[in-house]
Amino acid sequence: MATAVQTPPTMASLSDPRIKEKLQELRQTDNVTNLFYLVRVYLYLTLVIAATLWFYAINDVSLWLDVPITIVAIFLIGAGQHQLTGLAHEASHHILLRNRFGNDLVSDWFCMFPLFSSTQHYRLQHIAHHQFVNDPDRDPDVSQLQTSGHWLQFPVSHRDFVRTLLKQLWLPNLFRFMRIRAAYNAIPTDKNPYLKKGWKPNKITVRVGILYMLSLIGVLTWLVIDANPLLLAIVPAAMYVAIMTFYAMIPATMYHQSRVHPVISMRVMTLLRMTYV
Repeated sequence: MATAVQTPPTMASLSDPRIKEKLQELRQTDNVTNLFYLVRVYLYLTLVIAATLWFYAINDVSLWLDVPITIVAIFLIGAGQHQLTGLAHEASHHILLRNRFGNDLVSDWFCMFPLFSSTQHYRLQHIAHHQFVNDPDRDPDVSQLQTSGHWLQFPVSHRDFVRTLLKQLWLPNLFRFMRIRAAYNAIPTDKNPYLKKGWKPNKITVRVGILYMLSLIGVLTWLVIDANPLLLAIVPAAMYVAIMTFYAMIPATMYHQSRVHPVISMRVMTLLRMTYV
């Protein structure tokens, strides 16, 4: 006896309640899954770095063999960093973790601080891009591409497109693109539609932070070469106390002022950022 095969009912339109219900299910933030991906990225980076250091240790033939291994490691680490930015993107939409404070704290400490950026600075650029897509005055992505020389005014001919693409793949142009992109996402900028009216970015806070990082690198290098464990314990700690005191005491107006309020205050985020460094 033949049995009738029941086919699932078709959904007539996007307004079908079943579609909306399914979308709501898919939109729910899954802490366990997202943390699993974060841990997986760190395991991947650990394996890449450990394998590279292991090769350095066993390579007794020629230092020149270290060069190709280092290049491969750089590319692999870059791929891992790209995965971190993907997770930070989710955090900028408040969907990395359910708790908003935990969302930004985990994103800052494990995704953005390692890339010398912060979730809130990235969020201001990225959300504005969503709201004002391709708006020449308010889309930060347009401003970034124009500043780095990568903006392409459409329509263009096939020949001009290929010529422009090859020009953009030239390494100095790629480095310029990365530098401009990093600056927009890592430090306060006035190229944002959410900027509080009348406020101008304060360059002192950024310059002090950069000076601290460069000084710390120089001091640590000198102290390691000098091999003085006492100074190595005291001097960096004193520098840390000094930079933390500076950022704790400066007026709130010296921090980025935006109409999009941060989950973690800009002062606390900066103190955490310097602590990570």
